[in-house]
Amino acid sequence: MKKFPRILSCILLSVLLAASCSDSEYRYVESGCSPVISTDLSNNNVNSICEDSYGHIWIATFRGLNKYDGREFHQYYSEADTLSLTDNQVKAVMCDSKGRLWASTVNGPCLIGEDGSVVRVPYENFNRNMFELLESPSGMIIGNTGTSLMRYEENDGVFRTVLHGEDIGDYILHAMFSPNGELWLGCMNSLRCFNALTMTERESVPLEDGSASNCCMLPDGRIFISAYGRDLRVYNSLTHRAGTISATAASRRGYENVRISLVHPYMDGVLLYSEDDGLFFENAEKGMLMDQNDMGFPFKVPDFKISTLFTDSKGNLWIGSVDQGFEVVYSYKEPFSSSPLTGLLENRSVENVAQDSEGNVWICTMSEGLWIYDTEGRFSHADLGLTSGLLGVNKSEVSYVSCQDDGSVWVASGTGSKVFRCRYVGGKVVKQESYDVLAPMNVAQGADGSVWVTTAFSQVLVLKKGERSFVPAGIMNGFAPGLVMLRGGKVLVAAFNTPFRTAKPLTECSVRGFLFQNATKTLLTTLNSHQSFWNSEIYCFGGLSKKAKV
Repeated sequence: MKKFPRILSCILLSVLLAASCSDSEYRYVESGCSPVISTDLSNNNVNSICEDSYGHIWIATFRGLNKYDGREFHQYYSEADTLSLTDNQVKAVMCDSKGRLWASTVNGPCLIGEDGSVVRVPYENFNRNMFELLESPSGMIIGNTGTSLMRYEENDGVFRTVLHGEDIGDYILHAMFSPNGELWLGCMNSLRCFNALTMTERESVPLEDGSASNCCMLPDGRIFISAYGRDLRVYNSLTHRAGTISATAASRRGYENVRISLVHPYMDGVLLYSEDDGLFFENAEKGMLMDQNDMGFPFKVPDFKISTLFTDSKGNLWIGSVDQGFEVVYSYKEPFSSSPLTGLLENRSVENVAQDSEGNVWICTMSEGLWIYDTEGRFSHADLGLTSGLLGVNKSEVSYVSCQDDGSVWVASGTGSKVFRCRYVGGKVVKQESYDVLAPMNVAQGADGSVWVTTAFSQVLVLKKGERSFVPAGIMNGFAPGLVMLRGGKVLVAAFNTPFRTAKPLTECSVRGFLFQNATKTLLTTLNSHQSFWNSEIYCFGGLSKKAKV
């Protein structure tokens, strides 16, 4: 009977652990402060995001600090020792210009080592809730608690108070560095400018007719000041004069009443976020302002309240939320996010894409042939007449397209056993030349005008400038699917189970002299009778006595 409470406790503990793991897998790792490794974020209330010098993304949440390596989250928590975070509620995370990773909590700041170790940084202030971290252009580390401003002293390794809110009679909403290195404080009742080194006050701008609720600085030095029941105000930190919103923004009805809470540089403009009105994208130089519901907005905005915005070194935009974790807008998807090609190419297997000298996009598909998306926005199918190829296959697959600087476009059809030279004229694809080539896979044109083709057989073929037929180049014996023209004029060929091979066009190649067109006809007879594609030989007739292996 004495064992029953212990057994019951074990069962209860197992149930609790199972419940906590129901939505994600995790395990403990013996390193540093022993982070938890999970497939999920530690908490969905995201406060801050940054990237370290190794490309890992760090996410500060209401419960724990997360390092995301692209697959898993390494979660750091506060534990009952001094080798862990000062608190689980992490307010800000920042990687400085020296590669050091800083994390500030409601109970003070920490430094995270490259090995995952945590060092609690000494702190001389009664208010330990450091909700903001920033670095000056000269590398100075500043922390903001709202009631005071802290500065990290490099020599002593400690945060010390450099400004008390009571000294200026105001609460510090936001600390900002202008492009010229001045420290600006957006306070509830004033804007204040300081020399960051001496903390000498240079300017104080009272905010009349009501206090501020948010202050944000744009990359150009403009400070947006928002308040409930007030128009959006602008102050230029570089000229030290009251500014205005852009003419484009001013012309947008209702924009002057928007309360901006976040400002973030993005692409060639600026993202501005309002809790009430959502995201705006402004490019003042181009006179462009759009909100998230406008056609052409750079990306689809997630349906949640945004808490922070961060762009990583690859141009991906990380959007943190108050209660739903985060979403990522990947930069490599941006060119297609608003493109009609997204819908036009749906359910089509694309094998190759190239752009010609006029800007038209040529698209090879597996079962529906060649498509053109031209500079006028027209999307049309190119009829190359591939109803039946040399092998008798009724398919219209176009496997490769190569666009040249002279405006010509080479198209290869593997199942059609054809190579075409084309141009796009007047909204239509015009076939200028047509060649019978057995199972072509890749095509490229050299600077000397020669055209090279790899095939699904043991041949690399070449069409010399001025000639009318492809002939074997003799530079590769094996299945050669890859071909590219190098800058120095050589051709690089890749084949299975064979090292890469390069050759200078028409000088290092032993070109065998027989007409491939005539040889193909003989090959078809051989294939039809023996039903073998890989061990056949071509015996060339029509006045030619040479034979070549395929």
